[in-house]
Order: sequence, then structure tokens, then C-alpha cells
Amino acid sequence: MTRPLLHTLGGLLAAASLLSLPGCGSGSGDDDAPAGDPVVEGGWVEDRAGLWTVARDRSAPGIAELSYARGYEPAGDELGVTLHLRGRAQDGVNLLCSGHAAEAFLFDMDGELLHTWSFDYGSIPGAPPLDGPHQDCWRRVRMLPDGGLLAMYGGRGLVRLDRDSNLLWHFDERAHHDLELLADGGVLTLTRAERLVPGVNPDRAVIDDFVVELSPDGEVRSRTSVLDALLDSTEGARALRGRGLEGDVLHTNSLRLLGDAHPGAPAAFRPGAWLLCARDMDLVFVLDPRSRRVVWSRTGPWSAPHDPRLVGEDRVLLFDNLGASSPDAPASRLVEFSPSTGEVHWEWRAEPSSAFFSRFCGAAVRLENGNTLVSETGAGRAFELDPDGQVVWSFSSPHRAGPNDRLVAALFELERLPASAAAWLED
Repeated sequence: MTRPLLHTLGGLLAAASLLSLPGCGSGSGDDDAPAGDPVVEGGWVEDRAGLWTVARDRSAPGIAELSYARGYEPAGDELGVTLHLRGRAQDGVNLLCSGHAAEAFLFDMDGELLHTWSFDYGSIPGAPPLDGPHQDCWRRVRMLPDGGLLAMYGGRGLVRLDRDSNLLWHFDERAHHDLELLADGGVLTLTRAERLVPGVNPDRAVIDDFVVELSPDGEVRSRTSVLDALLDSTEGARALRGRGLEGDVLHTNSLRLLGDAHPGAPAAFRPGAWLLCARDMDLVFVLDPRSRRVVWSRTGPWSAPHDPRLVGEDRVLLFDNLGASSPDAPASRLVEFSPSTGEVHWEWRAEPSSAFFSRFCGAAVRLENGNTLVSETGAGRAFELDPDGQVVWSFSSPHRAGPNDRLVAALFELERLPASAAAWLED
């Protein structure tokens, strides 16, 4: 049953207590695992959190869906839209998916529910089994002009639904983290597979990420290996050099299709190129789909980043998950830097800094009016900052997860759309 989105007159949600639970990319192979285990391509290990692992019983290495919990932090008391400063917040409608279920919600700036989509994974004909219950929620959604929806079950595929949540097609590869809509109705997404890649590790299988382009009907048009693109380029080889490479080598977590030309940005940032992020390498990079090579890359003063986006003429905005942390106070921040020089031109931290933290996921989007919309995944909240860093709109998820619903559901992304995008509701 869909629970209504509630709204109150309260202020911004106070920072929730932090739990020392594993987050995005925290899984790793056992340090004492014996060398020389046989390589089994396509194997899956289901008994441990993490994208890949050597199983506890020391069986062959395999990969499994990263076990994002449905919720990580204690639930607070404030629900729905808790702050809306009219005239200062960007007007529009909000599209939300979270870790509580395979559901998405469209609601207005005051929290009034406009539409709901839902589709349980078990209702997909012939779908492969889930690796765990954490996959039966939507990790990323995109609304289509006719009110249909693209929805991703984290690490277990994509579905396209009509506005009434009827299934149109299912893509059954291990799609994960992100997707982009193309002008012709096609889709770009990330998938993963286990491969033996001699240039990375000649003895053990590693996890490769792929950028896959789908037609509007869900058929594969192209597939590009991210690892191969790195290995085949000077930029990529430099980024990989000197690393101990096994398991989840990259943990690619973001995919952006670059649009109009940005004269101030490096030439690599051409329209049609892909801006990606490898969380476990702290690497932001551009992959040219024509040459299938990485043509620009940069590490910087960030740690475990997510969601880089090109903003302005020569700026990249990203969610820096761990870059504001101290040994006794984990904290996140927003960073805006020049891809030409690497110089950080702007950052935002909460006060105190520990009041803003997501160990995993997270997103930051520059809105049309210059404000920044932030999804703080672990805390289950989203908020909008004006250019001075003041909160002008805030939302706290009413959805719950975990034992006895004691945790706030992870808020994977809240997307602000123009009000005109919901015109189909009047049909």
C-alpha cells in the first residue's frame, strides 16, 4: 500500500545519529584469502555484503549486488516537506524513489502527492532471481514525457512502465546505479559483469562496468567496457597505474551524457561524451563513445565521490561523500571544481559538518535558478540550497525500513522537474 507523503510546518530535519554500517563500496575480499583460487567467471556470492568478495567458505571469487540497505539511520519525527520558502526555491514537481519499495512518487512543492508508480520485481515474467530483498526497491527512476517511468532495481535490471504501472519491457542484465534518457527515447545505463582481464589482473576475475545503450524498446544498441576504455587510453592507464587491482576495480557509480558545448571546459567535454565517476578510485573521467577511450580524468581533494555533473562553462559539481570527514566525525560536502585546472571554486558543508553525511550514494544538481538540490541518501532527506548556501526547501522521507520500521528509508534520489513535465496528469 502506498503511504501518503506528509507535510508539516516544521524546520529542517536535525542531523540523525550515524551508524557505523558498511556503505557503498565498503565490501572487499578477505585479506587472508589464499592466493591462486580458481577464476570462475559469472559466479555470484550471496552470503556477504559487498559488490564482490571471496566467500567466507573460501570458495571461488564472484560478484554480487552491492547490498545497499533499505535504511541506515534512525527515523526522525519530521515527515514530508518541512520547509518551503516561496520565491526562493525553484518551482516545479518532485520525483522520488527510495529504499523502502519498488515505488516512485510525484509530488508538488508542498508535498501533495500527484501520482504513484509501483511494480514488484516478482511480477516480471521470467525475471532472474534476486540476490536479496534489498534489490526489490528502485535505485533510480526517470519519468517519460507521457507519464511512463523507467525504473532500476539496483543491480538487477530495468523496467519500463506506462503511467498506470503496466509493464512494457524488462532489461534483465545487472544494471546498476544510474541511467540517462536519450532524445529519441533510448536509454543509457551502467551494467556490470565478471571478466578475466589480463591487463588488470591475469590471475583473478575482476568486475568490469559497461555503458549500455538501449533502444526505446529496451533492445541493446551498443555496449562499451569501461575497463577497456581506461586501459586503451593514456589518461586511463595513468589512473590505473600502481594500484592493487582485483575485485570491484572501479565501482562506477555515475553516468552523465554531456549536452551542449561548453567553450570553457576541456575539449574532451564535447557533446555526446560520457562523464563518469569511479568511486573506489576517487576518479572523475570522460569517456568518448566514438573512440571508446577515456579522454580526460582527474582525482582531487575528494573521497568516495558520487554524481559529478558539468555546470556552467568550466565547472564540475559533485557529492563528496567522505571528503569532509575527520577521524571522529564522518561528514560529506559538495564540491565545485574546474576540470581544466582542478581548482575548487566552491564547497558547501553543514554547520556542524557532521550534520550532513551520506556514507553511500547521494546527488547534487544545479537547478535553473542557480540553486542546488541535494539528495542526502543515508539520512533520507533532500534539501535545496540557494547560492549563499542557505536552505530554502527541505524534505524528510516518510518511508521506513529495517526491523520494526525503525530506520528512515534510504532516499536514493529526489529529482526536480518543471511543472510542465506533469502536464500528462490533465489528459
